Amino acid sequence: NAKDDLVVWNHPLDAYFTSSTAASWPKIVVQVWHEDRFGRSELSGYGVTHVPTQPGEHIVECALWKPRGGLLERLYNYFLDSTSHLKHQELVHSSEDRFDLFTETAGLVHFRFDILTRGFRNSGVVLYGPVS
Repeated sequence: NAKDDLVVWNHPLDAYFTSSTAASWPKIVVQVWHEDRFGRSELSGYGVTHVPTQPGEHIVECALWKPRGGLLERLYNYFLDSTSHLKHQELVHSSEDRFDLFTETAGLVHFRFDILTRGFRNSGVVLYGPVS
């Protein structure tokens, strides 16, 4: 049942970022974990999404993925009822290096952002929204 897989974590986070360029715009990086049938914490998936650049309310879906591993690792995971993990966590937010990984989809995380911007025009930064 898909409804049984839904977990609501409704907790507001206030974050303040300072940037003089759009190139250093922040990303949200998540790791989702679950408790397996033996009470162990197991990785459900990794995800990364950019914080929207336009002011206002935004609903963003962040796709989760997890490493698939090679044949031996998959057999090991199957018989020990475990999951593969990344050895280097920076691969989560570095898209160039991720192309060499074998991954599988692992669900979605939904974010609601309320974005306020201030002082960007004074710094010469113009933020464009999606084309309508």
